[in-house]
Amino acid sequence: MVQNVFFELERYIPLIGSLHEVERAGWRIKGVPSSLCESVLTHSLHAAQAAWYFTHDVRLTSMLAVHDLAESDPRIGDITPHDKVEPEEKNRLETRAMVELTSRHLYGGAVMNLWLEYEEGLSRRAKVAKQLDKLDAAVMAFTYEGMGYDVSEFFVNTRARLADRSLIDIFEVLCTRKHDLRDSHEMYFGLLNQARLRESCRF
Repeated sequence: MVQNVFFELERYIPLIGSLHEVERAGWRIKGVPSSLCESVLTHSLHAAQAAWYFTHDVRLTSMLAVHDLAESDPRIGDITPHDKVEPEEKNRLETRAMVELTSRHLYGGAVMNLWLEYEEGLSRRAKVAKQLDKLDAAVMAFTYEGMGYDVSEFFVNTRARLADRSLIDIFEVLCTRKHDLRDSHEMYFGLLNQARLRESCRF
Protein backbone atom coordinates (compact mmCIF):
# COMPACT_ATOMS: atom_id res chain seq x y z
CA MET A 1 0.00 0.00 0.00
CA VAL A 2 2.83 2.41 0.83
CA GLN A 3 4.35 1.73 -2.60
CA ASN A 4 1.00 2.55 -4.20
CA VAL A 5 0.73 5.95 -2.57
CA PHE A 6 4.32 6.86 -3.45
CA PHE A 7 3.73 5.86 -7.07
CA GLU A 8 0.50 7.84 -7.18
CA LEU A 9 2.10 11.01 -5.82
CA GLU A 10 5.21 10.65 -7.97
CA ARG A 11 3.05 10.98 -11.07
CA TYR A 12 1.91 14.43 -9.97
CA ILE A 13 5.29 15.91 -8.99
CA PRO A 14 5.76 17.70 -12.35
CA LEU A 15 2.46 19.47 -11.68
CA ILE A 16 2.69 20.31 -7.98
CA GLY A 17 6.41 21.17 -7.87
CA SER A 18 5.78 24.76 -9.00
CA LEU A 19 3.77 25.38 -5.82
CA HIS A 20 7.11 25.64 -3.99
CA GLU A 21 7.37 29.22 -5.28
CA VAL A 22 3.93 30.28 -4.02
CA GLU A 23 3.76 31.60 -0.45
CA ARG A 24 0.74 31.01 1.75
CA ALA A 25 -0.74 34.50 1.70
CA GLY A 26 -2.47 34.21 5.07
CA TRP A 27 0.87 33.97 6.89
CA ARG A 28 2.29 36.97 5.06
CA ILE A 29 -0.78 38.99 6.09
CA LYS A 30 -0.04 38.04 9.69
CA GLY A 31 3.48 39.39 9.42
CA VAL A 32 5.44 36.20 8.83
CA PRO A 33 8.46 37.16 6.71
CA SER A 34 9.06 35.56 3.35
CA SER A 35 12.07 33.68 4.72
CA LEU A 36 9.83 31.82 7.20
CA CYS A 37 6.62 31.69 5.19
CA GLU A 38 5.18 28.27 4.43
CA SER A 39 4.82 27.56 0.72
CA VAL A 40 1.66 26.19 -0.84
CA LEU A 41 3.66 23.08 -1.75
CA THR A 42 4.65 22.48 1.87
CA HIS A 43 1.05 22.92 2.97
CA SER A 44 -0.20 20.53 0.27
CA LEU A 45 2.32 17.85 1.22
CA HIS A 46 1.58 18.27 4.94
CA ALA A 47 -2.13 17.86 4.21
CA ALA A 48 -1.40 14.78 2.10
CA GLN A 49 0.73 13.32 4.89
CA ALA A 50 -2.10 13.96 7.32
CA ALA A 51 -4.51 12.10 5.04
CA TRP A 52 -2.17 9.12 4.88
CA TYR A 53 -1.61 8.95 8.64
CA PHE A 54 -5.34 9.32 9.29
CA THR A 55 -6.72 6.86 6.73
CA HIS A 56 -4.03 5.08 4.67
CA ASP A 57 -6.29 5.94 1.73
CA VAL A 58 -4.38 6.57 -1.52
CA ARG A 59 -7.12 8.58 -3.22
CA LEU A 60 -7.60 10.94 -0.27
CA THR A 61 -3.84 11.41 0.04
CA SER A 62 -3.56 12.21 -3.68
CA MET A 63 -6.54 14.56 -3.52
CA LEU A 64 -4.88 16.68 -0.86
CA ALA A 65 -1.56 16.67 -2.71
CA VAL A 66 -3.21 18.43 -5.67
CA HIS A 67 -6.05 20.37 -4.00
CA ASP A 68 -4.29 23.76 -4.28
CA LEU A 69 -2.70 23.17 -7.67
CA ALA A 70 -4.59 26.05 -9.32
CA GLU A 71 -2.60 28.45 -7.12
CA SER A 72 0.51 27.69 -9.18
CA ASP A 73 -1.01 29.87 -11.93
CA PRO A 74 0.64 33.30 -11.45
CA ARG A 75 -2.62 34.98 -12.43
CA ILE A 76 -4.26 33.51 -9.33
CA GLY A 77 -1.84 32.67 -6.52
CA ASP A 78 -3.16 32.05 -3.01
CA ILE A 79 -6.49 33.90 -2.84
CA THR A 80 -7.61 34.69 0.73
CA PRO A 81 -10.79 36.28 2.13
CA HIS A 82 -8.79 39.52 2.41
CA ASP A 83 -8.77 39.68 -1.40
CA LYS A 84 -12.59 39.96 -1.39
CA VAL A 85 -12.98 37.68 -4.42
CA GLU A 86 -16.46 36.16 -4.63
CA PRO A 87 -16.49 32.34 -4.29
CA GLU A 88 -18.07 31.94 -7.74
CA GLU A 89 -15.35 34.04 -9.35
CA LYS A 90 -12.62 32.22 -7.42
CA ASN A 91 -14.00 28.89 -8.65
CA ARG A 92 -14.20 30.17 -12.23
CA LEU A 93 -10.60 31.37 -12.20
CA GLU A 94 -9.27 28.22 -10.58
CA THR A 95 -11.23 25.92 -12.87
CA ARG A 96 -9.85 27.69 -15.93
CA ALA A 97 -6.34 27.41 -14.53
CA MET A 98 -6.78 23.72 -13.76
CA VAL A 99 -8.03 22.97 -17.27
CA GLU A 100 -4.97 24.68 -18.72
CA LEU A 101 -2.53 23.05 -16.28
CA THR A 102 -3.82 19.50 -16.51
CA SER A 103 -4.38 19.42 -20.27
CA ARG A 104 -0.61 19.47 -20.82
CA HIS A 105 0.23 16.41 -18.71
CA LEU A 106 -0.09 12.67 -19.14
CA TYR A 107 -1.94 12.24 -15.84
CA GLY A 108 -3.83 15.52 -16.13
CA GLY A 109 -7.22 13.86 -16.37
CA ALA A 110 -6.72 12.00 -13.09
CA VAL A 111 -5.54 15.19 -11.37
CA MET A 112 -8.53 17.14 -12.68
CA ASN A 113 -10.93 14.49 -11.39
CA LEU A 114 -9.34 14.61 -7.93
CA TRP A 115 -9.48 18.41 -7.88
CA LEU A 116 -13.12 18.50 -8.99
CA GLU A 117 -14.11 15.97 -6.34
CA TYR A 118 -12.40 18.11 -3.71
CA GLU A 119 -13.98 21.34 -4.95
CA GLU A 120 -17.47 19.86 -5.10
CA GLY A 121 -17.05 18.63 -1.53
CA LEU A 122 -19.82 16.03 -1.77
CA SER A 123 -18.05 12.70 -1.39
CA ARG A 124 -17.01 11.31 1.99
CA ARG A 125 -13.38 11.68 0.96
CA ALA A 126 -13.83 15.30 -0.08
CA LYS A 127 -15.51 16.16 3.22
CA VAL A 128 -12.63 14.66 5.18
CA ALA A 129 -10.13 16.33 2.83
CA LYS A 130 -11.58 19.79 3.45
CA GLN A 131 -11.39 19.27 7.19
CA LEU A 132 -7.77 18.10 6.98
CA ASP A 133 -6.95 21.13 4.84
CA LYS A 134 -8.31 23.51 7.48
CA LEU A 135 -6.77 21.56 10.33
CA ASP A 136 -3.34 21.70 8.72
CA ALA A 137 -3.58 25.51 8.69
CA ALA A 138 -4.26 25.44 12.42
CA VAL A 139 -1.31 23.13 13.02
CA MET A 140 0.94 25.55 11.14
CA ALA A 141 -0.58 28.38 13.16
CA PHE A 142 0.53 26.65 16.37
CA THR A 143 4.04 26.56 14.90
CA TYR A 144 3.98 30.28 14.13
CA GLU A 145 2.47 31.04 17.54
CA GLY A 146 5.47 29.29 19.03
CA MET A 147 7.65 31.70 17.07
CA GLY A 148 5.81 34.72 18.48
CA TYR A 149 3.31 35.56 15.72
CA ASP A 150 -0.34 36.42 16.46
CA VAL A 151 -2.31 33.92 14.39
CA SER A 152 -5.18 33.33 16.82
CA GLU A 153 -7.93 33.84 14.22
CA PHE A 154 -6.92 30.58 12.53
CA PHE A 155 -7.93 28.55 15.58
CA VAL A 156 -11.49 29.92 15.69
CA ASN A 157 -11.94 29.41 11.96
CA THR A 158 -10.66 25.83 12.15
CA ARG A 159 -12.94 24.65 14.95
CA ALA A 160 -15.97 25.92 13.03
CA ARG A 161 -15.02 23.77 10.01
CA LEU A 162 -14.51 20.46 11.82
CA ALA A 163 -17.25 17.81 11.94
CA ASP A 164 -15.32 14.55 12.30
CA ARG A 165 -15.22 13.60 15.99
CA SER A 166 -11.67 12.26 15.83
CA LEU A 167 -10.38 15.42 14.16
CA ILE A 168 -12.18 17.59 16.72
CA ASP A 169 -10.56 15.58 19.52
CA ILE A 170 -7.13 15.95 17.91
CA PHE A 171 -7.60 19.70 17.55
CA GLU A 172 -8.62 19.97 21.19
CA VAL A 173 -5.50 18.07 22.28
CA LEU A 174 -3.34 20.45 20.25
CA CYS A 175 -5.15 23.42 21.80
CA THR A 176 -3.90 22.38 25.25
CA ARG A 177 -0.45 23.44 24.01
CA LYS A 178 1.26 20.79 26.12
CA HIS A 179 3.72 20.08 23.31
CA ASP A 180 6.56 22.07 21.77
CA LEU A 181 4.59 24.35 19.45
CA ARG A 182 7.39 24.38 16.92
CA ASP A 183 6.97 20.62 16.56
CA SER A 184 3.21 20.79 16.09
CA HIS A 185 3.16 18.79 12.87
CA GLU A 186 5.07 15.92 14.46
CA MET A 187 2.55 15.87 17.32
CA TYR A 188 -0.35 16.14 14.86
CA PHE A 189 0.78 13.27 12.65
CA GLY A 190 1.22 11.06 15.69
CA LEU A 191 -2.31 11.79 16.89
CA LEU A 192 -3.73 11.07 13.43
CA ASN A 193 -1.93 7.75 13.30
CA GLN A 194 -3.26 6.80 16.73
CA ALA A 195 -6.80 7.67 15.61
CA ARG A 196 -6.47 5.48 12.51
CA LEU A 197 -5.30 2.52 14.58
CA ARG A 198 -8.30 2.88 16.88
CA GLU A 199 -10.90 3.07 14.14
CA SER A 200 -12.09 0.92 11.25
CA CYS A 201 -11.65 1.85 7.59
CA ARG A 202 -13.45 5.09 6.70
CA PHE A 203 -13.97 4.53 3.00
